[in-house]
Parts: sequence; structure tokens; C-alpha cells
Amino acid sequence: MKKLNILNVTAGRISAKELDALPSHLRPVLALHKAGYDLRQIYSPSSVQRHMKAFREKGISLRCPNQ
Repeated sequence: MKKLNILNVTAGRISAKELDALPSHLRPVLALHKAGYDLRQIYSPSSVQRHMKAFREKGISLRCPNQ
């Protein structure tokens, strides 16, 4: 179990605490994700991959819809 890389999924409304924990270039991405937008319709495929990787490194998965 220790080898599994378990990521957190997002839930609820966006909070100031969540935004403060992110660099400024990732804040709009989280806000759009939490609002229910499909990032693939807004950003290019390479940008989506880059954003997914940045959030994955922070332990957050944007693959699941906001709960």
C-alpha cells in the first residue's frame, strides 16, 4: 500500500485557503475545475497535461469531477 500514489480529489466550493496554497498561475485552473468546467474545452491539450502534472505533484487529481 505504501507504493500506491493516492491523490486527493476536489470537493465543495473553492476556498481562500486552497487558493493561497497555489501559485498564481494555477489558481484559475482550480477555480474552473471547481466550477465544473471541462479544462479540455478551455485549454490546449499540452496546457491541460501541464496543469494536471502540476496538480498531481501537489497530490491533487483533476481527473475526477469536483464532488
